[in-house]
Amino acid sequence: MAASTRKTEIRVGIITIAALGLLIAGIMWGKGNGIGVDRKKITIEFDDAAGISAGAKVYLYGVEIGSVSGVSIEGRGARVIAHISKSIPIYKDAYATIQVMELTGGKKIELSPGSSGGELSGEIILPGKNQADIGGIIAVAQDLVLNVGPLLKRADSALAAISNLIGDKRLQQNIATAADQFAAASVELNSILRENRGRVSTTLASVESLTTDLQEFVGRNEGGVERIIQSTGTLVDEASQTLKESQEVILRVDRLVGRLDSIAVDLRQGDGSISRLIYDKTLAQEIDSALSGLRKFIEDVDRRGINVNVGVGHKN
Repeated sequence: MAASTRKTEIRVGIITIAALGLLIAGIMWGKGNGIGVDRKKITIEFDDAAGISAGAKVYLYGVEIGSVSGVSIEGRGARVIAHISKSIPIYKDAYATIQVMELTGGKKIELSPGSSGGELSGEIILPGKNQADIGGIIAVAQDLVLNVGPLLKRADSALAAISNLIGDKRLQQNIATAADQFAAASVELNSILRENRGRVSTTLASVESLTTDLQEFVGRNEGGVERIIQSTGTLVDEASQTLKESQEVILRVDRLVGRLDSIAVDLRQGDGSISRLIYDKTLAQEIDSALSGLRKFIEDVDRRGINVNVGVGHKN
């Protein structure tokens, strides 16, 4: 009896363990982490992963392809680890988006696998985007409600000011006067145009004829105009050369003036014979005395003559 009871307990234990194993396998299969399931790991980086936790579903074009296995903080954002079907190709331009499953339901991750840049393999890291949810929309709506009040007050004030401006009798009278003057000016302008229509037509015809004559003149004298332009260019070149030569002459004159100024400075400072002749009073007096003596000698010679006694053929 005891042996039979023992066998029964062993069978019940085995059945219980098998049931638990099947249950765990079923849960893991449902989450996409089951043993033998052909899956690959992807990492998605979000600025905010609110509403996403382990077990959240991953969809592609509305079809479930995997689930989230873990969520962690990474710097100033969140990192989501998910496992998806290995048969789905992931390209370099792929990304993922957090979306609301239903109006009152949870959230899901919608995968966009991309189509260019080459297929990714190994460790796959994708950028994540956040789609506006009900909470965000409500927050924006609250901000709008808070800002609408002051805006409505400003609009009411602006409408009141416009109403007062439009109701001003002086403004209405000024507008009516301006409209009357504009109408009168239009009538006068139409009258002037009707009276001078012929003259205007004649003037336009004359302008057209003048334009034609000018075009013909330019066509006939195109060569002469080119020669005039070439002559003008030659004249400009010659004038430029003349200016250069004039500059050289001015430089030479400037150097000559500098030399003359140096000579004048030397004369004033008493350097050289010419300066002595001009500025040395003693030398001037000596020269004057010598000239006076020479003058007296010449006068004596002229008055008395010269006694010349020349001996020829004699020896001393």
